[in-house]
Amino acid sequence: MIDARHPAGQPFFYEGNDTGVLLIHGFTGTCGQMRPLGEALRGAGYTVMAPLLPGHGTSLEDMSRTSGGDWLHCVRDAYVSLEKMVERVVVCGLSMGGTLATILAEEYNPVGLATLSGAIRVREKFAWAAGALWRLKPYLRWTNLEHDGDYDNSVDACYTGLPVRKVADLNRLRALCEKYELFQISGEDINSPRQSFVCEAQRDPAFRNLFDSTWALIAHEWRSTVDPKDGLFSAESLRKWPTLSERVAAFAQFGQKL
Repeated sequence: MIDARHPAGQPFFYEGNDTGVLLIHGFTGTCGQMRPLGEALRGAGYTVMAPLLPGHGTSLEDMSRTSGGDWLHCVRDAYVSLEKMVERVVVCGLSMGGTLATILAEEYNPVGLATLSGAIRVREKFAWAAGALWRLKPYLRWTNLEHDGDYDNSVDACYTGLPVRKVADLNRLRALCEKYELFQISGEDINSPRQSFVCEAQRDPAFRNLFDSTWALIAHEWRSTVDPKDGLFSAESLRKWPTLSERVAAFAQFGQKL
């Protein structure tokens, strides 16, 4: 990790072609997390923008004075600004940035969305209580810096700690994603749509939420290949099972019978 105030962690903008890519860094992070990807996209000719979320890149105390609403407002402004410069926008976010990117995709309908380990679920069992626990322990801090002074070649530009209360803000952003009924699936779940599971992570109860969605996707691949009207997202399926959770449950059963 590097000092969040190092120049590598600051916002950046690269002018390019008519496709703009909005890059959003993660919780407690900075734009340094997205800079290597941004430079690669720049080399490919894209217009690239990476905003710095409020309260990030300065101090934990600054972050504690911001909210999830502030972070969402920041990326909304960035999206609108980028959209005025290009013909089409793709949104990409890391961790909490993936959560924010997903919300933007629902609100603005970009041509593309990429989430890198989007924070849709949190495995820490005490995360749900952060809104109360912060009064007992306002900050968590650690000191395991790994850059050995080589700031320019380190990309993990983030705080060495976090304000516990802000985990509650992250929870609220995740809840907004749940409200939008997003289809969650791990890219590791299946090696091919017609092959058994090969991912040992599926045995972990923490990923149980991905089990049904994986089988549902397998069923979708089979059924929609035979007849597109039988796919998971078809009008006919939407009529039979109005909510995404209902469709995932039904298709998971189909998948396990294949």
